[in-house]
Amino acid sequence: MIDGGGERMPDHFTATVAKQGVFEKSKDYRKICKGCRHGYHDGMWQAHHVLPGVTLQGATIAKQVNEEKAKYIENCKWITKWDLNAKDNMMGLPTIWDYILAEKIKNTGSGGEVISTSKYRSARINVLVKRLTSKFSGPKNHPAHNPVSWGHVDFNCEVTDFLKTEIWDHLNEKKEEHKINPESIKGQLDDAAKHFMSTLEARGQRGEGTEKEWPRRFDAGNDTWYHPFSMAADPENPL
Repeated sequence: MIDGGGERMPDHFTATVAKQGVFEKSKDYRKICKGCRHGYHDGMWQAHHVLPGVTLQGATIAKQVNEEKAKYIENCKWITKWDLNAKDNMMGLPTIWDYILAEKIKNTGSGGEVISTSKYRSARINVLVKRLTSKFSGPKNHPAHNPVSWGHVDFNCEVTDFLKTEIWDHLNEKKEEHKINPESIKGQLDDAAKHFMSTLEARGQRGEGTEKEWPRRFDAGNDTWYHPFSMAADPENPL
């Protein structure tokens, strides 16, 4: 069946129902994140979906439940007015390069490179140093958002498991279509986003927090300096 917007509806709907849920990244999600007022938005920051899109994809859910349950969850998502790209599911996070940038700006004029990196990174950082020196606000106690390192993959797995145990497992696929409560599902997703936003904020404060741990990363015996930079629950996992 095709809804009024031209998209194919999930199986097992018996009536035409307009799609309500948005569970895919929008083209302007970075712009939305810039005004979300959550997290960090300076330098080389990146937009982070607190509940990442990959954790809500049908393929991800299908790996956790049986086929019938997966279809039912997709039906529930279809009629749940929740937006992956809404401000309350967006959080600006620094990359590890923002911490490098902040240190370089602080040490401007002292001579020498703060870190040896690629020509591309060095050139970009040098440009930002010149442009941002007088107004740059370095990141403070935010984990590093680098999609394939610094714990992001583990964070995705953590959110995926949380959604299953706290939301999907409680949805009953035997319940008739008209008895689905999309408002309740939306509320649970909103609560999950709040939970993981607070979680990330807390992780950026592990140890002495990123701001204090970064300049001490070369100190003898300090083998836990990187903990607050990790998005993962277990910062000891390989980065």
